[in-house]
Amino acid sequence: MDGTEGDCFLQNQGGGESMSRVAEFMTMDLRQPSGLRAENLEQFLQGSALAGLGQTFIEAEARHGINARYFCAHAVLESGWGTSRIACDKKNLFGFGAYDKDPYRYARTFQSYAECIDVVAAYIADNYLSPVGKYYHGSHLVGMNKKYATDRKWAEKIARLMDKIPDTVPAPPQEEKMELEAADPIPAPRPEPDRSVLKFAEPGKSRSRPIPAVRKVLRFFDRKRK
Repeated sequence: MDGTEGDCFLQNQGGGESMSRVAEFMTMDLRQPSGLRAENLEQFLQGSALAGLGQTFIEAEARHGINARYFCAHAVLESGWGTSRIACDKKNLFGFGAYDKDPYRYARTFQSYAECIDVVAAYIADNYLSPVGKYYHGSHLVGMNKKYATDRKWAEKIARLMDKIPDTVPAPPQEEKMELEAADPIPAPRPEPDRSVLKFAEPGKSRSRPIPAVRKVLRFFDRKRK
């Protein structure tokens, strides 16, 4: 599918700045780097069953040349944020291998989410995004929608999720720590009291003479009696 077909697919899908960005994601080349860090994806996945997989998506991008923003959103859509039965029982975040007549039965089982992400990333890159791939109709979501999913709005749903992934990167923990220390400095330690005058006897030893401070008091009262 060329760019013109992609534009036709977007007709009557709404308008405004948000829809413009969604349209951009629907037709962008999914082989281009996302420019994101794991922290961006973790912000998006926070509180879900997929939290902690941000770095895995970034590594899949580097290894297979598949855009991490798209691939993370794809996993969220297909797995229902990691809550689907296929995701929970089979560690399959993409419905990989499933058929509409019996998705659970045919969906492939993986040993971990990381294995699933790596295997499916390689498969999509080779078969859907490569010009020599057997399901290639353009290296964008609209092209993938031709063969990957029966839902005609599959591409748009993923693009909308991509739009929700933050572009900004949170401050690293060390920078946050420095900011907190600058805002609320630690008070200086209190000086130790001068213990040079008061000297106490060591445990187990008798004290035959009063300590200096006590001797001063005794001499004062002696003078008063005289």
